[in-house]
Amino acid sequence: MEKLFALVKKLRTAEIRMLRRFLQSRLPEGVPEKRVQLFDCVAAAAVIPDEQEIARKLGYKSKSDKAYINLRSRLREDILDIMLIQENGKAFENNYAQAQFECRKRLMQGEMLLARGCYDPALELLGDAIHLAHRFELHAELILMTDLLRSHAIVRNDMEVYNELNDLLHEAQTGLSASLRARQLYFEITVPGLLQVDSLKGYRKHAGGLLVWLDNKTKRAYSPRIAFFRGLAQVNFHTTLYEFNDAIVAGKKLLQLIEHEEVLRCDPNRGGITAELAALALRAGRYEEAENYVRQAASCFASGLLNHFRVSQLHFFILLRSGKMDEAAELLDKLGMQLVECDTALHRQHLYFFEAVLRFHNGKEAGCAAQLKKCRDLASGNSEWTPGYLLFELMLSLDAGDYDALQKKIMDCRKKTAFAGYTRRMHPRFFLIIDLLMWISRREDVKLVFEQKKEEIALLENGEGEYHWNPGGYEVIRFDAWLRKKVTLTPAKSA
Repeated sequence: MEKLFALVKKLRTAEIRMLRRFLQSRLPEGVPEKRVQLFDCVAAAAVIPDEQEIARKLGYKSKSDKAYINLRSRLREDILDIMLIQENGKAFENNYAQAQFECRKRLMQGEMLLARGCYDPALELLGDAIHLAHRFELHAELILMTDLLRSHAIVRNDMEVYNELNDLLHEAQTGLSASLRARQLYFEITVPGLLQVDSLKGYRKHAGGLLVWLDNKTKRAYSPRIAFFRGLAQVNFHTTLYEFNDAIVAGKKLLQLIEHEEVLRCDPNRGGITAELAALALRAGRYEEAENYVRQAASCFASGLLNHFRVSQLHFFILLRSGKMDEAAELLDKLGMQLVECDTALHRQHLYFFEAVLRFHNGKEAGCAAQLKKCRDLASGNSEWTPGYLLFELMLSLDAGDYDALQKKIMDCRKKTAFAGYTRRMHPRFFLIIDLLMWISRREDVKLVFEQKKEEIALLENGEGEYHWNPGGYEVIRFDAWLRKKVTLTPAKSA
């Protein structure tokens, strides 16, 4: 039911109208179609409805009834078919995605026409689609359509057309290979673990070499798509090395490239890069600039979509670090309303986590532990916020003075973060914090550890290089500031 509910809520008005007309056309006038009734039940619900109740309302014994399961499956297929038909002729808002959709649709239509012997309409249709694919660098689609026409040219013994299509096919294969290679290098630069390096020095050397390849490829045979991946890779390269000002410069150049190239010009690209600039400005401590960028990014995505939710998460931390607590609370309320329309368990857990963070920053530490229990699933290691959840939980345990529980949770934290791919060399700040908490748990004296580990604490407070604190990252409560405040408020132990 969750999948069907999500599909129904994403239908446009024209698609709903087409669906009703299509379903009702199969029955005599005045006779209700059970798929229409099921659709109405789901569409009328504000949240995921009780499927057992719906099944019985439609005349079935239970939601496990095979006839009901088949009905639900048929409705789901009908919805997907209607979404594909697109009565208004436009499935996507950005030109690149729409061109890709049109090429794939015309490929299927061309194959059906050729199979039925309608050769001239098929050749005209595929010819137009090839021009569209060439214009938007849709190499994969171009290969499929060119190969189909090449086979037809052989059947007609038209060797001139066959040779032209062969040249076009070779060009498309070369373009696809280069594009896939550029995308692969972007992934390797963006996710340091893929390069199998264990230090930032190693990352700089290997990722820098990959950037040189992308630079040379862009200069030798310019391609907007490869230039795009090169720009993204450069932004992430500087970000990984904590060179935020250089990353912002690279991000602004990439935004200019997106506006200049038709292939790249679309809201998802604008929103993605603008959100990245917001995150970089936040990490550089430029909060006002970050807020301007994040508002621009949010306007590029429809509410209820994953990208909009992620941008809203970033916006929350920008407001939090700017001291705008009331606005941060209002934003969480809005996110809660959006999740009513398109709820997922993980997003709901994130929202509970952010509410706990806000409570802590507002001085309501007493209720944080109870709030964290609502998002306990984040401790499993399947979320980007897992390290943050575990660290927050450790800090609350220390606040409670339960040192035995703190030691056990630290061991559990090490296991879960190791499973999530965290290493001491690539995440030195995180592991230094864990070490400090372990020392405190063993000595049961915060002030003593603070005096003995001045050098380690200075690394966290200076926040340089790999010990940088990310205001929008997992360390939702800055540990060194929290620890210093705790030391100030903790009375000295009697001898």
